[in-house]
Amino acid sequence: MAPGGDAGFPTAAVTRDLTIPRLFLQVAQRYGDRKVAMREKEYGVWRPITWRQYLEHVRDLALGLTALGLQRGDKVVLMGDNRPEGLWAEMATLSAGGVCVLAHPGMWGDESSVPEVLIERMTAAGMGGLEADHPDHDEDRREHYRALAERLRVVPTGGSDCHGDRYDPVRLGSSLCDPEAFTALSALAGR
Repeated sequence: MAPGGDAGFPTAAVTRDLTIPRLFLQVAQRYGDRKVAMREKEYGVWRPITWRQYLEHVRDLALGLTALGLQRGDKVVLMGDNRPEGLWAEMATLSAGGVCVLAHPGMWGDESSVPEVLIERMTAAGMGGLEADHPDHDEDRREHYRALAERLRVVPTGGSDCHGDRYDPVRLGSSLCDPEAFTALSALAGR
């Protein structure tokens, strides 16, 4: 990678062999701990994450995904807020040969949910679960997503999504995936 332009950003020749994961690896190896890749505000303090740390998280997640059976071309739906963990999961999925679909039922700005047509399309593309039980969903929203999951024949899932300074730490783990849903998702991952 050569120094790029006046800003000094690295550049890479655009060839058929260039992939986003390959470019990510080149940048991470070049900068290591010498440069910050991203920052996250946690408990009111900006926490730096170096390129080496970013690469380590991506490597660990990619190895975990492949150990769970992720195959080249498998679709992975990532649901969550704009957090470093989401970026790590996205890059890990790409690095392991998967295809990322980013979605979260409650993250669509002023809308109260992802449009059902989009959820239907993601299901047709191979999505096997729908996050129904999220701490931000009231009971009506949870019932709506459970009914939608049943209609689409996908597994209704849930999670705590409590991290950083967004939530009271006491809520951690307050909304968990039903054990039967977890077993069903595990079975889907093994197919």
